[in-house]
Amino acid sequence: MRPPVCAAVLLATLVLSTGCDQGKKADSPGSVGWSARKLGEVGGMSTPESVVVDPARACAYVSNIQLTTPDGYWADDNQAFIARLVDHKAAPLKFKTGSDKARLSAPKGLTVLDGKLYAADITRMVVFDLVGQAEPVVIEPPNAKGLNDPATDGQAVYVSDYPGGQVFRIADAQARRVAALEEINGITFSGGKLLAVTWEKTHDIFEVDPTGKSPPKPFGLASHFKALDGIEALDDGTLIVSDYVGGKVFAVSPDRKTVAVLIEGLTQPADIGLDAKSKVLYVPEMDANKVSIWKLEKK
Repeated sequence: MRPPVCAAVLLATLVLSTGCDQGKKADSPGSVGWSARKLGEVGGMSTPESVVVDPARACAYVSNIQLTTPDGYWADDNQAFIARLVDHKAAPLKFKTGSDKARLSAPKGLTVLDGKLYAADITRMVVFDLVGQAEPVVIEPPNAKGLNDPATDGQAVYVSDYPGGQVFRIADAQARRVAALEEINGITFSGGKLLAVTWEKTHDIFEVDPTGKSPPKPFGLASHFKALDGIEALDDGTLIVSDYVGGKVFAVSPDRKTVAVLIEGLTQPADIGLDAKSKVLYVPEMDANKVSIWKLEKK
């Protein structure tokens, strides 16, 4: 989730390729029962950070920071955009952009709830209407430092704050702080539980109490990772996590004991997105300005 050392902004040329020149299937998928097969990739992105799948509209959305300066990962420049992917192609590339009233500058994670697309953008949540033509709504959680990844339990939206080490709950356009975890990055819900991954200091997976009454519980798997960014869950309880610094995507068994490399050789894999029904995984590769697309297959 941190900015790459350098990021070139490519021309908005769409590329669909089945080549595996940068990301590749791991030679030994391990004993988690899943493997990954590359379907293709979509190029022409501009510092893509996150992907979320929208089953109701048969598409996926990609947040693009579009760096205007090398250190602009958190710059409030209103130059970012969200792409929409349909059938693994951008349609259109700039599906959502910012405005004077609802700036979109450095969007990180995305989630969808009740026909609305939530984008974590610096210290605000920008909420786009996916059903009608309503103007975007801006929600500003109190004392937010750097909002990172939103997720939903179907009732409300929760969003992590990486530099603030906290989690906010958003409902009825109101936000309140509900939990704390240092260097919290990607989050997701699985089996009614809120799960989170953390960055370089602890680089582990945690179970987080969404009420904040109990402290976060680490899985104790930190030795496998370098700096975790995204997390998704399969229906069988297997977790898929991306290691931004390590350049890999891992699978973690439902019993939380086994970790296996699914994909390696990636270029800054950021906040992954999963189509739970089709088992298609979207991996935004930030410095490569592309999204690679993988089919997860049961062994």
